[in-house]
Amino acid sequence: MKDVVSASKGEGLAGKTGLSGVPEGIPIYPLPTSTIIQVDNQNQMMIAALKRNLDTGGLDLVSELKGPYLRLSEFISEYDFPDYKYGEGQEYTQQFHDMIKPIEGYPDLTSDKNKE
Repeated sequence: MKDVVSASKGEGLAGKTGLSGVPEGIPIYPLPTSTIIQVDNQNQMMIAALKRNLDTGGLDLVSELKGPYLRLSEFISEYDFPDYKYGEGQEYTQQFHDMIKPIEGYPDLTSDKNKE
């Protein structure tokens, strides 16, 4: 609410900022969550989300960590391939993936399972 109050005292959405093209005014956080219908706090670490399943048309109730705003299991990436090697500077990414994959039901995809 502080952002809304502060922005209401400004000039409004008069343009875009910087090279990123982000609108001026209230900070926004674009999320890859086009299928979300309802979101609520589940606890201090998680949100509960009611989402439309694009494959079946049904509704799924899922838990997501606060912060990442996505579930790794909702898309396929190079990180899922057994022969993927995390590079220098990817320690945080590897740790995050190793934490989130078991939570989503894929403990066999953690990096310690893929070591040679």
